[in-house]
Amino acid sequence: MHILSVSHYYPPHVGGLEVVAQKQAKSFAAQGHQVTVVTFTSPGIIGGVQDESGITVHRVPGIHFFDTTFGIPFPLGGLTLLRTIWRAVRASDVVHLHDVFYLSSWVTYLAARRFKKPLVLTQHVGMVVHPNGLVTALQRLVYHTWGSWIFTASKKIIVYNKNVRDFLDTYQVPPHKVLELKNGIDLSVFHPPTSNEERDAVRARYHLPINRPLVLFVGRLVPKKGYAEVYAARDPAYEVVFVGTGTTPHAWSATPGVHVLGALDQQALAALYRAVDVFVFPAQGELFTLAMQEALASGLPIITTNEPAYATYGIDEERIILCEPVASVLKQSLLRVVGDSLLRDRMATYSMQLAHEWFDWEKNFTPITELYARIEQVCVGPVVTTSWDDGHRLDTKLALLLDQYGIKGTFYIAPHDQEFSDAERITDDDIRTLAHTHEIGAHTMTHRWLTTLVDDEVREEMSGSRAHLEHVVGVPITSFCYPAGKHTPVHAQLAKEAGFHLARTVRRFSFRNTNTYELDTSVHTYEHWLDVWPLLRFVGYNPVVFFRLYRQWDFQAIAMFEYVVKHGGVFHLWGHSWEVDAHGDWDRLERVLKHIQGHAKVTYATNGELIV
Repeated sequence: MHILSVSHYYPPHVGGLEVVAQKQAKSFAAQGHQVTVVTFTSPGIIGGVQDESGITVHRVPGIHFFDTTFGIPFPLGGLTLLRTIWRAVRASDVVHLHDVFYLSSWVTYLAARRFKKPLVLTQHVGMVVHPNGLVTALQRLVYHTWGSWIFTASKKIIVYNKNVRDFLDTYQVPPHKVLELKNGIDLSVFHPPTSNEERDAVRARYHLPINRPLVLFVGRLVPKKGYAEVYAARDPAYEVVFVGTGTTPHAWSATPGVHVLGALDQQALAALYRAVDVFVFPAQGELFTLAMQEALASGLPIITTNEPAYATYGIDEERIILCEPVASVLKQSLLRVVGDSLLRDRMATYSMQLAHEWFDWEKNFTPITELYARIEQVCVGPVVTTSWDDGHRLDTKLALLLDQYGIKGTFYIAPHDQEFSDAERITDDDIRTLAHTHEIGAHTMTHRWLTTLVDDEVREEMSGSRAHLEHVVGVPITSFCYPAGKHTPVHAQLAKEAGFHLARTVRRFSFRNTNTYELDTSVHTYEHWLDVWPLLRFVGYNPVVFFRLYRQWDFQAIAMFEYVVKHGGVFHLWGHSWEVDAHGDWDRLERVLKHIQGHAKVTYATNGELIV
């Protein structure tokens, strides 16, 4: 599978997001995937295309005004960015974005929609605390526009802590979309020192005192990380070492007991962890950052901010010190740890224990491996799914035909469909029988068009049908179909709020779906007079093939199935059992089912199983 990864920066640019993006890319490549990365250049990093350990990395020119002026890593790009991302998305099977906040992410989202490529997002942070009110307002604007759109379009959103998960909740991201994991580090790189000689050699390399306690801060030198509070917490009992991108006041370099080392790469940073005594990180809104995990694995005592979300981890607060991120409290905690060797040893042992139990990269990458296997199976394809609307008594006959050929179906049922008499509607007993081998979906209670109803009536139709069907079959109902396909964006939002994971339309000639609340189809078991232009496009404007397929839905279905087998994607056949019967099309339907059955390369799925 060809995976495109897009991040605003990428190593050797230093930062936690960059490290995670690189580790994910390397892990994908190690599993045999073709991996392409698109990112910006940065000062001192050469642009162009390079092969880096089997990963194709495109670095495009960027303007770094916001980074240098406000300390906000928000590079700007132009036509080269647009052209590179457009081509890379078109050539990929899956697109993986790192955070919604960046221009590169916005362009990638548009390209993924244009080429209907599945989108996976790693959201690294939520709202960032910043002293500049304008910056805070701009963050909110981004998250209410691009962020919200990308959250909706993403098949799955990976987060690495509860704060980010809670942030997504505020934007009504459905829980089933969120994959909360613990991040991870390479435990073979980050580990305690093997000898005092190793420790002393690293200190000498950076001109650090050999026999003084050293307190280490690692992070971008921006206000929310709390680096100024660490400086203010200095004391003659220890010396403070700062590592990270950004600038500190010039006077800091001349301050006794303060050492500003700038940015370090992973290997140099791993060695430095082994040379210090305590790690301090009084950031706001962050939990178990990458630097903190590296410090844990290196056997360092940890002092960090008492974020409320840490309570969910059940950590021993005697062995990781959680405190208020103010200088006086930090100093008190540092003096306590530095002055008590037994406490340091207990904290160091606990740090290594947590690192090995929680933050082993290989262990924590396994759910992402499984996620991409699922994406390849049901999004990249080839996949066959079918769906059948309304809830007519003839659905039982249609289900038997599907069973005969090993084809899965989703039956969208309106329990009190106003278009049928009581005798024509499917019974609850028959619905339970269908549910043994197929998926049951909701189709409102009465099959009234949503566009003719007010919102409260729509809510009643949706929630009522879901509750009724769940009572009948005894399992959650997560798929919904808009009656006659009539809907607006408001109805998609109401379907999400009603607890549905997907909502199907009646649009046809589609083989990929990027919006699970507007799930399109490929072909309808019905002759459509107006299908001239979409059919012409499908056959590449070949008149011979067009006239062979026009108003022959079964031939169209077979041709579309063959297209999906060759090119990937989803073949979605849909219809109505009563309509097939009224037109005498059972033989035509059986011809299609016989053709599409049992293909070795094809995954056969219900609509609900298309959701990653």
